[in-house]
Amino acid sequence: MTIIFDLDGTLFQTEPNTASAIRRIAAECGADALTDAEILYALRLPPRGYYDYLKTRLNVVDFERFRTRLRELERASIRERGELFDGVMEMLQLLCDRGHTLEICSNGTMEYIDIVIGRTGIRRYFSRIVSAREYPTKAECLREMIHLNRNTVYIGDAGHDFEAAQANKLPFIAALYGYGSPDEFQGAAFEVNSPAKIANCILQMTPDRTKPFIVERSD
Repeated sequence: MTIIFDLDGTLFQTEPNTASAIRRIAAECGADALTDAEILYALRLPPRGYYDYLKTRLNVVDFERFRTRLRELERASIRERGELFDGVMEMLQLLCDRGHTLEICSNGTMEYIDIVIGRTGIRRYFSRIVSAREYPTKAECLREMIHLNRNTVYIGDAGHDFEAAQANKLPFIAALYGYGSPDEFQGAAFEVNSPAKIANCILQMTPDRTKPFIVERSD
């Protein structure tokens, strides 16, 4: 089976890096600090909505300068302290060990993806890594990735991830530990509250169920 992952909020803990960058740039703009709820709302948005929301919320005048500075702060934080969600590395290894093909379809630019992948050391698990920014929509990116391979599942944490899967008639696993809202995933094949649960969902979707597939955490 081909398993396509979203990156932010599914494999990578985006919020600590983005939150610190947003709070710092708000201070630089002389704007009121965003609340935790406002930052979480921003993280649920696709890229254009994310920047539009912050531009309005912070009363940004020079948008290009603002966006460049925000990206600079985010990337510096990722390089210094970016982390995967607990259990992601073990889950990826187990899926690879069982012969599944792993891919990434992310809303981030390839430059951003490379920084995250380089920091976290997970490049070796993936046969293909694609930026949805290079397509009109994430749904079209997924359509290109799956082509004639219908034995595919998509895993993400946001409503627009689920919509992209639905547009391509793909089963979807909702990562509830990410930044989306549970009410966005009505009709998903599975909902999981930790990366460790993903492996068992995949087991239920594949024909060979003769072997137990248990995720173990190493200390």
